[in-house]
Amino acid sequence: MRRRSKKRGSRSRHRARRLPWPTVFTQRHYDLIGLGLVAAAVFFALVFYLSWDGGKVGDALAWGLLYLFGLVAYVLPLVLFGSGALLILRPYVPSLDPFRTGAICLISALTLGLSAQTFGIGSDNPARESVLYAPYLTAHGGLIGELLYTGIASLFQHAGAVLVSVFLAAAGVLLLTGASISSALNRTKAIFSGAARRAGTTSQEFAAKLEERLRNTDTAGTQVQPQPSLDGSHGTVALEPEGTVET
Repeated sequence: MRRRSKKRGSRSRHRARRLPWPTVFTQRHYDLIGLGLVAAAVFFALVFYLSWDGGKVGDALAWGLLYLFGLVAYVLPLVLFGSGALLILRPYVPSLDPFRTGAICLISALTLGLSAQTFGIGSDNPARESVLYAPYLTAHGGLIGELLYTGIASLFQHAGAVLVSVFLAAAGVLLLTGASISSALNRTKAIFSGAARRAGTTSQEFAAKLEERLRNTDTAGTQVQPQPSLDGSHGTVALEPEGTVET
């Protein structure tokens, strides 16, 4: 019994020694992961956007992404590129949690919105024949969006799925931009007040210029015009006051 325990202990030690996985990630590891994500983003961008041949593995991965995420798969190259850039610039970013949560909320909102056809997005063809119908999934929100829609619609009907997709989209935008609703309202108020102030200043300047032009026109109309005299020379006719008689 002791020999077996010794052999098991030695095997576990050898297995523990063979694991090269780092227990603590340094910035060098994050740089490597970020570069890998950027390379994957460029590869999928060539496959999705430029219709390049990705080979058997690349085409299979692209089809798998379309099956899982539907039309949202065309946004995934941008997501992969942004994730890689954030990992590379990790020392200059205060926290990655808002970006991670915001990306998850936004992707979930897009997939759910396409499956629920929120605000009319997504086509009616092909029709939904089953939950795992591949032509419908690739043309809408994919398997993830379909599962989200089926679960939420069974609890809150179609209107509830639409509201959840809108809420997730708003939460994702707020988390990714770092803004808040109050700051957005204050910024909107400042923009409208500045536009109103500029419009008021412009109207006042226009009114002042118009008044000045009318004043100049009236002044020019009251000036004495030269009249021709009997001897052919030009002069001015003097107006005599009323009530006087020449002698």
